Amino acid sequence: MSETPVFPSAPERHIARLRIATAVAYVAAFALLTFIVAFGIGELRGAHNHLESVMRAQAAKARVVTETQVASFRRAESVLQLMLETDPFAQDRIYMDYLRHGFDVGDGRNKTRELLSSDAERAVMARQDEIVAGAAVLHERIADLARAGEFERARRLFDERVDQLHVDGHATFQALRRLHEGTAEAAVAGANLAYHKTFNMTIANMLLGMLAAIGIGVLSYRASGKISRRLSDNVGDLRRLALHDSLTGLLNRTAFSQVLEQQVTQRDGFALLYMDLDGFKQVNDLHGHDTGDHLLMMAAARIRSRMRGIDVVARYGGDEFVALIQGADGIGECEHAARHVLEAFDQPFVVGAVAARIGISIGVAVAPAHGRSATRLLAAADRAMYRAKHGGSNRYVVYRPTVELAVNNDAAG
Repeated sequence: MSETPVFPSAPERHIARLRIATAVAYVAAFALLTFIVAFGIGELRGAHNHLESVMRAQAAKARVVTETQVASFRRAESVLQLMLETDPFAQDRIYMDYLRHGFDVGDGRNKTRELLSSDAERAVMARQDEIVAGAAVLHERIADLARAGEFERARRLFDERVDQLHVDGHATFQALRRLHEGTAEAAVAGANLAYHKTFNMTIANMLLGMLAAIGIGVLSYRASGKISRRLSDNVGDLRRLALHDSLTGLLNRTAFSQVLEQQVTQRDGFALLYMDLDGFKQVNDLHGHDTGDHLLMMAAARIRSRMRGIDVVARYGGDEFVALIQGADGIGECEHAARHVLEAFDQPFVVGAVAARIGISIGVAVAPAHGRSATRLLAAADRAMYRAKHGGSNRYVVYRPTVELAVNNDAAG
């Protein structure tokens, strides 16, 4: 009968200790790598969430500031129209528009004030408060004079005191917009810095962990790389969301091209309006780029106001605009949309002391009748627009493959 040792031998004790030490080492390495990965994920997610939060806030600020500035332009335009209108009933209508635009300005400024996040923004807003308060009193005085028939006194008061206040007021909107853009750029730079810093630290710690457990280190590296790529993709997505024209707030050329390409693939009927301002270059050359920029903003607002919520409007470049009319697969619907835009340009554009009449030439193309690709549809609408421009200001042309039918604004009614 063999005897079984009651106590383990020294080698067995050493092997047991080695196994325990190895297990502890692997557990410790795994725990270290888990902590490293968890820390890296937390840092990357924190940077990503912060960037998303900042970008959403800045997008909201930019939208509110733009809407408020447009309302301010319209209110100033109403004051100028009061000084030009002699019919009492028309004056009452313009005065009601002035009050409504004033309410929009006040509401927009209240919303802007709620979104302010820095002392610099608050300082600009305080300056704007002073300008708006002074302008409101003078606007009322001018409105009273105009409605009393004292147009010369109203114009003199506007030229001497109000015109500069309008310039100063719109300068504060530009200042707020620049501050918002600076904040967004700083947030993107901060997110990139946090990404690179966290990524480098994670790689260095993983290399140290790989000395104890190469397998766990490789797994951790892959997980960290996947998260890093995901953050890079998310940052790229946030940047792609900022595809709006900085002056008008509309989609820019790149963003509209993406929307149009997607719309074509859905094979749903829609219309494309290609629009070019008539007489804009002359006004821009005569009165300067600042006035031209204001005109572009006002033109964009008028076009956007004549579109439905489901339609897509973009500034395609310079003084060219495009609009995608959803669900418009018939010529009649397209002509209705084009006439609706033309009506928006019946009234003159008033910027400070400049009152300019700007027309618009519109080319209309319908999908899929006039093209089954974005390139062909744009080319068809562009050719129709040039036919409208050559036929005279303020008209539209519906593209025809063989004959392009031009209809001016009067005949279209």
